[in-house]
Amino acid sequence: MQSCDADEPLKKYVEANHTPATHDGCLSAVQDKAPAIRVMGSACLYDYYFGMSDADSKPTAGKVFDVVLAAIEKEAEPGVRAALGTALWQRDAASVSKADAVIATLKKLDPASDGRAMSFIVASLYSFGMSEEPPKGALDLAATFAASPSPSLRQDAYALMGYSPSRAESFCPLLGKAIEADAVKWTDALSAFNGLGKACEKEAEAVHAAVLKRLERAADPDHKPAEEISSWGELRGYVTSELRTPEQRDAVAKAADKVAKGTNTSARHKEYATTLAADARGKKKQ
Repeated sequence: MQSCDADEPLKKYVEANHTPATHDGCLSAVQDKAPAIRVMGSACLYDYYFGMSDADSKPTAGKVFDVVLAAIEKEAEPGVRAALGTALWQRDAASVSKADAVIATLKKLDPASDGRAMSFIVASLYSFGMSEEPPKGALDLAATFAASPSPSLRQDAYALMGYSPSRAESFCPLLGKAIEADAVKWTDALSAFNGLGKACEKEAEAVHAAVLKRLERAADPDHKPAEEISSWGELRGYVTSELRTPEQRDAVAKAADKVAKGTNTSARHKEYATTLAADARGKKKQ
């Protein structure tokens, strides 16, 4: 999953030759005997579809799912399997009636060792701001994905949960635990928690305590780099929600003030913390 000298020439070639022949060549490479060629084929497909809308890709994307999913299931090298997954990243499986096929492949992979590949594949089952719930089969697997050692797969698991109000009773407790315990992707769990809104009311107090603890760690002069706030947008979404009480907003504002005044807080994070405090107090930062 590292760049190589061939990346840029390949990208330029695909851009200059965006033709059916190039597309078929990419698909052929995915099935090659040589691992390096299979990786190149997946990069070729990624470049081919980069920036293309689901509507424009619909005539050919179904075949890509068929070929790439079969290649992933056959692949013996975890790194190559992850590379193959990039060919499907952000393609809409449902739009070409391939959601069931994607889920079938996911069931054959191991979240403990194939997390990166699975993350790319899962991303074909949901999209930012979607109005419908992800496929039931994906939701049935979400809790398993959330327990993966792969941060990227956990991130996708939380996203699936955040678009699934029908599963709130089982997903809200999982998200609450993730906000407290997931050192890397807790803000993604918070984003999903925000998305489910009132459906997660039972977990509200525990999540609030976890958010304050996260801010307290970030304010500690001796905090570790991993304890810095990785994404402030989710915290702003949390504190500006109409579900937050005045007392909760005040507590977040005070905790954010401490981060902004922290002796080991970077200038950029001081700015973010000051903005969060202003949001919590319902004021626009001057």
